[in-house]
Amino acid sequence: MYCKEPTFGYISDTARYLANEYHSQFVLFGYIRDISLFEQTTKGLINDDVALRRNFTFQLYLFDAFNNKMLLNHSYHGEADWDFKATYPVDTYNSLFWRSDYGRVVLNTVNSAVIDISNTLTCQKTLGQIIHKNTQHVVINIGSEMGVAEGDRFQLIKSESVPAQNGDMFNMLTSETKHVLTVVSVDAQTAILTSDNASLFDNSHLFDLVSPLSGY
Repeated sequence: MYCKEPTFGYISDTARYLANEYHSQFVLFGYIRDISLFEQTTKGLINDDVALRRNFTFQLYLFDAFNNKMLLNHSYHGEADWDFKATYPVDTYNSLFWRSDYGRVVLNTVNSAVIDISNTLTCQKTLGQIIHKNTQHVVINIGSEMGVAEGDRFQLIKSESVPAQNGDMFNMLTSETKHVLTVVSVDAQTAILTSDNASLFDNSHLFDLVSPLSGY
């Protein structure tokens, strides 16, 4: 748990690490900010009604590691009556918790985040990354699960890290329009591409990017 909002540099470094670890363009991570208990008092005609309630607040970051771009930075919050004792060891694998007011608020809050993530990613262009190459083919880290099919055409994207004046690093992506790659084989998570232009294999390197020439 952080005492203050992480800097863009910290988020960028974390996203790049996770992207390299899991070979992914889009990285989602975050942390729970608050699950504290509090009492809420409702004034009554005779007696005040005191209810024990609990916060549920978490921070999410959705980051495009290839473009070094923040796509979503949002705090999600919900609160509800806490139907258990303050020190009750809750079993989150038990439906009793998820049927409670607080459990339903947690689910609804998380579902709101899922909708935002889905809507954000729908508008983003997916890039592939070269994870293997030889003198005739390159292998990229996206496949049929991402909609890639045999015959799809890609162009090579060169990535260069450029330092900003504040010390942050930004990715500069340059399209190599004369270098066209065609998918010749695909499985669920990878695809094999080749090209009629033999110089492409000298010009491309591991972890270079590719971009689809037509939507998929």
